[in-house]
Amino acid sequence: MAKLQPVDNKFVAAQGNLNAFLDKGSAFEGKLTFQGAVRIDGKFTGDALSDDKLLVGESGRIYGNVTVGDADVGGLIEGTLTVLGVAHLRPTARVKGDIHTARLVIDDGAVVNGTINMTMPDPAARAKELQDEVEKTLA
Repeated sequence: MAKLQPVDNKFVAAQGNLNAFLDKGSAFEGKLTFQGAVRIDGKFTGDALSDDKLLVGESGRIYGNVTVGDADVGGLIEGTLTVLGVAHLRPTARVKGDIHTARLVIDDGAVVNGTINMTMPDPAARAKELQDEVEKTLA
């Protein structure tokens, strides 16, 4: 997993582990399945699926359901956010939808309009299912 480091209120993946980047001023619609870290600073409409890390920058907007291993959110997510590891909501984060995660960090200023469910039945089994689904999609 990529370690995040703050740089001028931005968060970047250390050691070049970022596999994809949707920059500000870009938009994409569809289903995003990925391995490794992905950063979204633009607009993404659709569902995102990964057993790795999703970074949503301050200008990033996601309209759809997100299921990932870890999430670091500084922008907007409208939809259900399911995180098997750690969901970190930065001060500029806005989540309009339900959050399902075992571990949650909410910085002062982050906004959640939805329910938060922190009970994850058998996270190891769910992680294996997610990994199998990602590998099957990417094969």
